[in-house]
Amino acid sequence: MYKTIVFGFVSSKEARAKLIEDKANEMYMQGWELVTVSSTPNAGAIMVFKQRF
Repeated sequence: MYKTIVFGFVSSKEARAKLIEDKANEMYMQGWELVTVSSTPNAGAIMVFKQRF
């Protein structure tokens, strides 16, 4: 099973990196493994997770 999370505009690249890191750690604790992260043209991010077995 896969899950996608989309973040909207985050002005600072440092803030965006921290947001991605925090969400990846949070999702890992819930049993999800980060597969990929993509930046969007509007300074957002798309994160794809898969369920760990």
